Amino acid sequence: MDKVLYPSAANELPAPVAPAAPVASPTPAASPAPEPSAKEDAENAAHDKALEAQRKADEAERKKQEALQAKARQENCQRARAAQASLQSGGLVTYVNEKGERGIMTEERRQADLQRAQKIVKDNCK
Repeated sequence: MDKVLYPSAANELPAPVAPAAPVASPTPAASPAPEPSAKEDAENAAHDKALEAQRKADEAERKKQEALQAKARQENCQRARAAQASLQSGGLVTYVNEKGERGIMTEERRQADLQRAQKIVKDNCK
């Protein structure tokens, strides 16, 4: 009897591969861009709406923050003007120290507080 030998996996030759077809480089003018599908159009429209909604929300938040800052500046302005008027009045000004004791403000402290109040008025009262 004749023995039939089968090739083992190690002795098998790889299957022949067909050579790749040459790829021509398309020029931009020669091949127009593919038209987006209706699904892509819908996705783009939904994305645009989401971006627009986010932009509007950001704008509303920015305006809200600006309004809060304007209100704070106005309140600072009013307090600084009141302090400035009090310090410029020429009368004795009392204060409460860290221990809770009342004292009379010295002229040096009055001038320092007056300059600080004037700076606050300048910065906040526009």
